[in-house]
Amino acid sequence: MKKRKSILSSLLFVALLYLIVSTASAETILLEAESFENPGGWVVDQQFMDQMGSPFLLAHGLGVPVNDAVTKVRFPSIGKYRVWVRTRDWVAPWKAPGAPGRFQLLIDGKPLKTVFGTERADWHWQKGGTVEIRNKQVKVSLHDLTGFEGRCDAVVFSNDTSFKPPTKGESLNSFRRKLLRLSPTPEDAGRYDIVVVGGGIAGTCTAVSAARLGLQVALIQNRPVLGGNNSSEVRVHLNGKINLPPYPALGNVVKELDSGKRGNAQPASNYDDKKKLRVVKAEKNIRLFLNTHACKVEKKGSRITAVFAKNIITGKEMRFTAPLFADCTGDGTIGFLAGADYRMGREGRAQTQESLAPEEPDKMTMGASVQWYTEKTDEFSTFPDCPWALQFNEESCQRLTRGDWDWETGLNRDQITEFESIRDHALRAVYGNWAFLKNSSRDKVKYEKLKLSWVAYIAGKRESRRLLGDVILQQQDIQEKKEFPDAFVTTTWTIDLHYPAPENTKHFPGREFRTIAKHARIDPYPIPYRCFYSRNINNLMMAGRCISVTHVALGTVRVMRTCGMMGEVVGMAASLCKKYDTDPRGVYQKHLDELKLLAKSGVGKSDIAGDDAFKQAMENGRLANEGFIRCRNFVKGWLNHADPATGLIPRNLNRNKDIWNAQDSAADNYPFMVLTAAITDRPMFDGRMLDMLRTETKLTSRIGNLPDTYSFPKKNFQSAQPDIGRIIFGSSEYIKDGLLPLTEWLGPSPWCDRMIGILDDIWQHAPVDTKYGKIPSTSQEVNGEMLQALSRIYWMTGDKKYLEWAVRLGDYYLLGEHHPTRVVSPTKGQWLLLELTEPQQIARAEIAWIYGDRRSYVFNIETSGDKRTWKKVFDGKSGGKSAAMESYGLPEASGRYVRVNGFGNNENDWTNIAEIAFYGAAGHKLKIKSATASGHQVPNKPANTVDGDMGTRWSVGGAGGGGPRLRLDDHGCEIVSGLCELYATVNFAAPDKKKAYEKPIHEMLDRILEMGRDGHGLFYNWFDAATGAHDNGRTDNWGYNLNGVYTVYLIDKTQAYRQAVLYALGNLTQYYSDYKWEGGGADGYADSIEGAINLYNREPVRSAEKWLDYSTRLMWKIQKPDGIVEGWHGDGNFARTTIMYCLWKTKGLTIRPWRKDVIFGAVQDGDTLKISIRAQKDWQGRLIFDIPRHKIFMRMPLDWPRINQFPEWFTVEVDKSYVGHDLTSDSKTTLTGKQLYEGVIIHLKAGTERHMLVK
Repeated sequence: MKKRKSILSSLLFVALLYLIVSTASAETILLEAESFENPGGWVVDQQFMDQMGSPFLLAHGLGVPVNDAVTKVRFPSIGKYRVWVRTRDWVAPWKAPGAPGRFQLLIDGKPLKTVFGTERADWHWQKGGTVEIRNKQVKVSLHDLTGFEGRCDAVVFSNDTSFKPPTKGESLNSFRRKLLRLSPTPEDAGRYDIVVVGGGIAGTCTAVSAARLGLQVALIQNRPVLGGNNSSEVRVHLNGKINLPPYPALGNVVKELDSGKRGNAQPASNYDDKKKLRVVKAEKNIRLFLNTHACKVEKKGSRITAVFAKNIITGKEMRFTAPLFADCTGDGTIGFLAGADYRMGREGRAQTQESLAPEEPDKMTMGASVQWYTEKTDEFSTFPDCPWALQFNEESCQRLTRGDWDWETGLNRDQITEFESIRDHALRAVYGNWAFLKNSSRDKVKYEKLKLSWVAYIAGKRESRRLLGDVILQQQDIQEKKEFPDAFVTTTWTIDLHYPAPENTKHFPGREFRTIAKHARIDPYPIPYRCFYSRNINNLMMAGRCISVTHVALGTVRVMRTCGMMGEVVGMAASLCKKYDTDPRGVYQKHLDELKLLAKSGVGKSDIAGDDAFKQAMENGRLANEGFIRCRNFVKGWLNHADPATGLIPRNLNRNKDIWNAQDSAADNYPFMVLTAAITDRPMFDGRMLDMLRTETKLTSRIGNLPDTYSFPKKNFQSAQPDIGRIIFGSSEYIKDGLLPLTEWLGPSPWCDRMIGILDDIWQHAPVDTKYGKIPSTSQEVNGEMLQALSRIYWMTGDKKYLEWAVRLGDYYLLGEHHPTRVVSPTKGQWLLLELTEPQQIARAEIAWIYGDRRSYVFNIETSGDKRTWKKVFDGKSGGKSAAMESYGLPEASGRYVRVNGFGNNENDWTNIAEIAFYGAAGHKLKIKSATASGHQVPNKPANTVDGDMGTRWSVGGAGGGGPRLRLDDHGCEIVSGLCELYATVNFAAPDKKKAYEKPIHEMLDRILEMGRDGHGLFYNWFDAATGAHDNGRTDNWGYNLNGVYTVYLIDKTQAYRQAVLYALGNLTQYYSDYKWEGGGADGYADSIEGAINLYNREPVRSAEKWLDYSTRLMWKIQKPDGIVEGWHGDGNFARTTIMYCLWKTKGLTIRPWRKDVIFGAVQDGDTLKISIRAQKDWQGRLIFDIPRHKIFMRMPLDWPRINQFPEWFTVEVDKSYVGHDLTSDSKTTLTGKQLYEGVIIHLKAGTERHMLVK
């Protein structure tokens, strides 16, 4: 029935159009482009109606001509007609060549000779010549020629050769009304309790709040969708926090509108326009007017009596009356039209005494963003050159495949009167930059299979007019926490002010299109109600970015979740205005206590049913169940290979299967056997897992608590003598990779005790002297691991020695000569020198390269009799296909000394040799006396190449021609994260040290982000900090590095660091769904997935979810039926990441006893957890909730992201109360957090699925 009504309405409209045309004045016909029956690929653009007089059609095709807009026209008579088209050459203001907005007018399929959109910078009637009309009814089409923003407002036909259409102002408006036969008297749209103008998040929340409190509401929105900047037209995600004191119920309406997806410039579905529409249409007290633009007000004294609005498509005018009006337009349009006091631009410091204000007032505002993104294609894609756009070169181009919030323009222009030009300049920047990258840049091969898929044509504004209320909120009110009696809406965003990016100004002075954000931290601060109504228009309220604040204060209150809460309060106040027949000021003066009661209760609807949510929870449970089963199989598989005498697991199942070592067996595998047992098999956890710890401690502790490699056949240590470097390396790995994650999950335990004992002994035996004191190593990996452990253990124990040791390392790297992005690596190839027992002929060399089956090493071999003169006897590469010994013939080689010079490999700049041997002409193996080298990474010393053990290696970085290089893969990422964790720690524990570290920590991160990332935000394995040179691979440890970046964002609110995380997460699905991390091994997937889960926990970018599910499935496929994954110590990382994935799907829930047929999962909706659980057989047990472990176990002041941590999802505070609602039995109960953590007793009947809510 609805569909039929829609069709009838459309036919009626077309008939009306014909009637209007056929009865229009004399022989003149006006066609409004926005009223064409079929707009084709053209879009309606209404943004500039107040400036140029009308909506228009825009050919927004991203360089591909759009489909024709078509309508049928009935002429009053046949004959010759002159044609006029209202349009403009949109690039003419910049005197740019090419007129990209070209289009044709077709009459019954035949184009006029004139090409339109080619003349003048202003809107005008372009002459189209004369056309012969042979039939009274004809088809008129707009035919786009370029796909680049051609625009048409209207078409006029006249058989009066002297006629010229009026050009602007009231004469043009009268002309439109007359020819379209619009009534001179606007249609009465009705009387309401409140008229809300603006359907963004603020306006929608205002309307919903007022309607739920009984008011009749008109909601006027000038676009076809609700949401404003959070709609699919602009695509900005919601920011700010909701549900905070003093009124935690505020934000519940915002939550109803929220798609739950994060990320700017994402696919349209992320912004869920339909959800917002559903919420509004469900309110019987709201009458919604989409595509309706408010253009005039009627006043009586200091009160508004009516608002006039125009339908964007039909031009019909309507009059809305009410005792109250809410301006949620963002631009303060209704207030401006009514004569409300307002400001626009920046106040001067003398005016407001704000430290962030400029010395003198000016007209600068924050700008408008035109976001965009590209997508990967299977085929090569093209993009036309754009000579009319901004022009770029290698230095000025933006090597990006997605434009985020910081593609922002118009900061020094009028965001209202010049807005069309502001938007168009942004489009010129996007198109010009993409054309250069695709067609002219030195890296154009990177962009061959990328297509420009979306560019916003509706620009996202941040600031224009600010209407003044009884309170004008200022910076010092917020930062000095001034208390207002009417404090309501809590703002949490930083004072975030935008400025032209200096690098952009360098290349485009006065024409900037990129910005930077400068942040000033605040504590959560409630905004006073008196900012939400006009001080001189008695019945005008406002919500959104046009409220009563200074330019500086707008920097915090303008984000959309905060604006939505303003709307909730405005709707509540409006209900009191009606109840007591008062105005908004009267609510403050006489009814403030009642407004507080409304705010305390809130108007949000609780989501009790949510069938889809429980279906998703069960699907999450199914995935988690599979993951837990896989982890159990992993444990069983490895235990089948445990040493019978000791019960310890070997390093690997192929080579080195006869040893246990700390850096592999203990660090990578064993801890996640323990964790699997802790969750799924408590008897094993309390039995065999604990026995293994006791055995390992007894057998392997060599220097105090420090473990060393243990040989099963020898029943003793593998090496006769302890090597402190090797032992410290293994011990640090064991702590950071294994014992620390266990401690973060388990809290106090024997594993925690083992960790503390090892850590203390590492520092007791630290062998390296520095001017800051002794440190454990010169290895970035070891010291990075120490920094992570010390930072966390300092908080856990409160023992200041751990902070002192951490600061010692921090000073060594950040204040000394070992800064990670300033360290100078050797400028020549690294070398390994082998001395034979005597001079002799050398016929061939055999070398086993680490990862030789996928890495091709570049090297040469030289021989010498005296170590002074050298002869090169081989120069080439390894085969890259085998990790076994590879043979190289050495014709005419002789001498006592052999030197292998390494110059890196196809993946990175390291040289890694497992074993080396030389053979004489008779085929006999030559004896080697000693092995030395230019350097080595602890514990991978040169002697390892001749020890007969393929499991040891000589490793060294810094290949030929290098500058200061930083590894961002397994070995370098530790120092990045470690230093950032220390930075967070000293922020709270040693502020003076934090101040000293601030510049060098930012220097490190800025350099990494500038040079270490690819175009999609992920990291190379290494990069040269001096030249920007890098390898071609992507490190699976990209997330580990971004942990550090995000940690510093949490401390300093450096927005670019947060954006780096959002950008990387947002690009995973599109660009890295099938990337073979570390050649496609499970360990590579595990590290990459872990990093993504940890970051997603902080920034839930919804597009990353698909990548996480897909990549986890790829990793799981590698596991063999017997539970073994690949048969080396990296298998433990498979289990570690799988458990992280499972806990994401259960939102931290576990059960006890675990049973494989019990499936449980959850989804989180704000502060409510929705749980589904079922079992194939009867089951009774406990459903256990997670707690904020970072606070309770680790006692950390902030939950910054940490390598190998298990993120917290839904957590309960042990001393708080929660409401549990069993929907299956429809019973409610109040439980303490302590009870939830200890476990809620559940009785499941076989085959019965239960749904529960906990809030």
